[in-house]
Amino acid sequence: QMLVQQVFPREVIKELAFNGCETIGDIHPSASVFFSDIVGFTAWSSGVSPNTVCECLSSIFQIMDDLADEFHIYKVETIGDAWMGVCGAPQSRRNHAELMGLFAIQVCGLLDEMRLIFGDSNISMRVGLHCGSVVSGVVRTNRPRWQLFGD
Repeated sequence: QMLVQQVFPREVIKELAFNGCETIGDIHPSASVFFSDIVGFTAWSSGVSPNTVCECLSSIFQIMDDLADEFHIYKVETIGDAWMGVCGAPQSRRNHAELMGLFAIQVCGLLDEMRLIFGDSNISMRVGLHCGSVVSGVVRTNRPRWQLFGD
């Protein structure tokens, strides 16, 4: 049960319980999506141990996850050094853009701390935001995941 709560948003868990592992899709006419990646990560990671890579990513992503909780942002996924989250889906929020903007400012403010964690003053972060319509859904029955789709 705890693992399911870490993989799916609460609203999706309820829908999965009702529909089983059938494909579930929804449109969210107004949501905000946050993207970030670590500039210089590939070069940095080639010079450190795999454990160091995992420890550093875990540290910075945990800080971002905690901030996301404060701003009602759901972390959709991390891929390598990229972090993606959404506000306004699956739970609608009128102030999603404001919350996401405040979150992005806080994340950008982590740069000094991130450089300490990575031990590299050349590390930087690239951040992008999208506000508008998004589609979400649970795909794949072997390893179902809640994902976002759209521009």
